[in-house]
Amino acid sequence: MKYGRNFRLALMASEPLFRIFAGSRALRVLEGLFRTPGNVSSYDKAFFATVDGVPQCMLQGFDWEQYRAERAYTDWVYFTKLGSRAIWTLICLAYLPRWFGKPKPGEYYITHLATYPEFRGLGLATQLLSRAEQVARDSNCAALSLDADLANTLAMPLYLKIGFRIEEQALVKAPGLNLGRLCRMRKPLV
Repeated sequence: MKYGRNFRLALMASEPLFRIFAGSRALRVLEGLFRTPGNVSSYDKAFFATVDGVPQCMLQGFDWEQYRAERAYTDWVYFTKLGSRAIWTLICLAYLPRWFGKPKPGEYYITHLATYPEFRGLGLATQLLSRAEQVARDSNCAALSLDADLANTLAMPLYLKIGFRIEEQALVKAPGLNLGRLCRMRKPLV
């Protein structure tokens, strides 16, 4: 695969959710989004932290303006790759909180963060979150935001430690869909 290790990080960060929406097509859909520039899930929205020159941690994110400009194209790529499974995806999306996956005006939204297990605890995720914060400041964003699973015992302490606060929570449970308790977290930058 052209993107190799970089794509595997993207897959780690998003595959469980995409597997619910895309079923057996999840890998193809994710790879299509990651490899296609100009959409909010592509490699051009990713930063990588390396150890000995090899990517070991990835963060994907975008600001409000990028979201507005690229959301329709992202949806088109997604549904093109998804095919007939698109109807199931639309049903699942109806049960997600209205804020899930969407930045507010003036925000920089972190959509994925993943570190290979053997490289956790080295500060790579913190390094990338700092980089995202700098990119957000350079883009005149007022805050960072992200959505997280409250049961994620690896990510939640990190987010809280560096200044994110929980703004909203929702239990996401529908027929065939159980994503647990999700929360929207925000870190003001002003």
